[in-house]
Amino acid sequence: MITSTEIFGLLSVFSWLCAQIPQCYKNYRLKSIEGLSLEFIVSWLIGDLLNVVGCIFSNQLRFQLVLSIWFVFVDIILTQQYISYKDTQDERGRPVTRMLTHRQTVSLSINRVATRPPLTNKGAKRSQTHSVQRTGRSTSRSRSIASLLILTMTLGVSAAPTITPSQVNSEISATVGKLSSWACVTFYLSSRMPQIYYNYQRKSVEGLSVYLFIFALLGNSCYTLSIMTSPQLHQSRPLAVEYLLKSLPFLIGSFGTILFDIIIILQVIIYKNNYTSEERQPLL
Repeated sequence: MITSTEIFGLLSVFSWLCAQIPQCYKNYRLKSIEGLSLEFIVSWLIGDLLNVVGCIFSNQLRFQLVLSIWFVFVDIILTQQYISYKDTQDERGRPVTRMLTHRQTVSLSINRVATRPPLTNKGAKRSQTHSVQRTGRSTSRSRSIASLLILTMTLGVSAAPTITPSQVNSEISATVGKLSSWACVTFYLSSRMPQIYYNYQRKSVEGLSVYLFIFALLGNSCYTLSIMTSPQLHQSRPLAVEYLLKSLPFLIGSFGTILFDIIIILQVIIYKNNYTSEERQPLL
């Protein structure tokens, strides 16, 4: 018979499986990562990597380990998108034309053409060659960085489940699990703050998928409930206390971020009218 812990665990897994996909798709559709704070992505990535280590060495539930590995996998995608699209934005410059009216854009274009001195064939060829070389070097650099980052994190995640507490000294294992779990909590609790400030500073949530935080809210809530309804809490008092203490970092990390998720969802509601015409589409 399926237990309430398993039900909440499955709901949490489903929520997190759905959470980042809309954001990844939105980044792909807009070819931009302008809606995400870099500090948010980095904090989330470090927190998720520490979460994997904490789950392994503190012997957490199986679904917690699977979920933590999925987090890292999606972080890899977001990181790759950030590197690729950030490089593209740097090459073409900030798209300020979205803030101009159509008439202003046309006027600026005409003025630029009228005032620009004609290029000789040699000058034009040299300019085009330099542009192509610069773009090629930049694209190659981004691809190399992204590939190296993805390969490193993929190898780390794939190797992580092979490490078990039985393979190392139990005291060292417990210490590593505890330290990584609490470090993970620190990064989780602080990860949303840069994003909240970033939204406030821009007075906009353009490029940000609200579904990322709606599903995160559901996922964190179910994650918390799955731990609190675990049969291990109904064991003898010493064993129940031991389980609760080992799960405490994960409880704080999931339950503690709920407030921040709510704040970001409220920001989406408050700043929803600040979208540009390109963003007036179904929110993904």
